Amino acid sequence: MAPRWTRQRKNRSRKIARPPKRAHRLRRCASLNKPSLDRRRANFARFIAKAHAQDPQGAASLEKELGASDLIARAEPELAQYGLRIDNVADAYAIWWLNAWLAVRQRTDTPPARQITAVRQGARASGLDLGAINLTDKGFVPR
Repeated sequence: MAPRWTRQRKNRSRKIARPPKRAHRLRRCASLNKPSLDRRRANFARFIAKAHAQDPQGAASLEKELGASDLIARAEPELAQYGLRIDNVADAYAIWWLNAWLAVRQRTDTPPARQITAVRQGARASGLDLGAINLTDKGFVPR
């Protein structure tokens, strides 16, 4: 009898990676940040300033849209439908990864909830702890 972690396929066995005994869970304090509307506005202003160099008309339109209301606060209820939080760093990465993937494929649709959940779980399980690293000229290094 073959061990549980192998499977028979066409008279050949192949090893299947076992899941870890215990999934890594982020410490609550390591993955949460305190959203700041002032920081968000400053980030948007820098983004718009860069956009002006390439597309002044588009940047002006974007500036008007971002100035009308808090984009992230508007997105919060929509993101919550998928279990995503605006104060969770891992969730921010999941959102960025999903949007980058969609942009590369020139897609504007919303992926199925099961795929969003899988990306969210992967980001949270990554062990992302920004408090445990420093940013240096060589990139991120452990503290």
